[in-house]
Amino acid sequence: MMPNSTDLEPASEVLLSICVPTRDRPELLMRNLRAVLGQIAPGDKVEVLVSDNSEGAATAEAVSELNRQGALIAYEQNVPPVSMYVNHNLLIERARGEYLLFVHDDDFLLEDGLQATLNSLSEHSPDDVRVFGVRIVDLDGKPMKTERHRVRRRMEPRRALKALLSSSSYVRVPGLVVSAKGYAASGGFEAQAGAAIDFAMNARLFGAFGATTETAVISAYTVHPSATTTGMFNEDTLSRLNDVFKTVEGSGVLTPSEIEQCRSRHMHQFVLGGTYRSIRSGDNDSARRIMGLFESPEFETVSFSWKWLAVRLGFSVYLKLF
Repeated sequence: MMPNSTDLEPASEVLLSICVPTRDRPELLMRNLRAVLGQIAPGDKVEVLVSDNSEGAATAEAVSELNRQGALIAYEQNVPPVSMYVNHNLLIERARGEYLLFVHDDDFLLEDGLQATLNSLSEHSPDDVRVFGVRIVDLDGKPMKTERHRVRRRMEPRRALKALLSSSSYVRVPGLVVSAKGYAASGGFEAQAGAAIDFAMNARLFGAFGATTETAVISAYTVHPSATTTGMFNEDTLSRLNDVFKTVEGSGVLTPSEIEQCRSRHMHQFVLGGTYRSIRSGDNDSARRIMGLFESPEFETVSFSWKWLAVRLGFSVYLKLF
């Protein structure tokens, strides 16, 4: 039998909830869970929650085995499976921690990542949004690059939102720690955001609370062909991203000219980042398709970006030759 909230620490004693949404990837989920369970020390005010969208029993059986070995994983299988945004919101509702960290099933905490996170939450002011560094890895966990912040810096909402909107890779999900209060005030993940649900949520969080960058690198963010993010490089996602920028404009935190400058940089980086992923994996046909998004109706109103011109020209030449 899976433990429920009554089997675990009282809600007031939970500092951090590690929230793991999963679907039909029990092997990757076990890597994820073992990475965090191996770091929880006696007295750590941490809970681990899994919300499972799998249709079979393999994931439930794997988590049950970990719990029989002494783990206390709060596990729920959604029958029938729910949408991605609902799965995320269910984890927010079930979490009892003061702060939440989402670590998708194909990502995992790095060694000492949990302690670095707990140290930050315990030693510093109670910031509602904290952005940690991540290590980009392939499916086998092989490091590809590290994205980190050089200094700890508190940013008020205007500065934080500008940083988020200017870069499509400023925040990686397993590097973002948010207070339960922050998620509650932001209203949860939204269906209309589509593949841009994380970006839409983060825009609301950064615009309301600002953000604090942390120097620690806590998690591995996995890039692979079956990752959810791999399939998001399409015209529908461009439309959802444009909707987020329109919403931000309505908030009044940034001026229209600042938003358009951010949008240009973000959209160019998004398309070129997807192109690079495909080139790196040897799929030049997909790379050409993604580059074609520059000619889509959703890109017609995006202003020119000098910053990304050289990369765009370089990819164009490469894809014509190969």
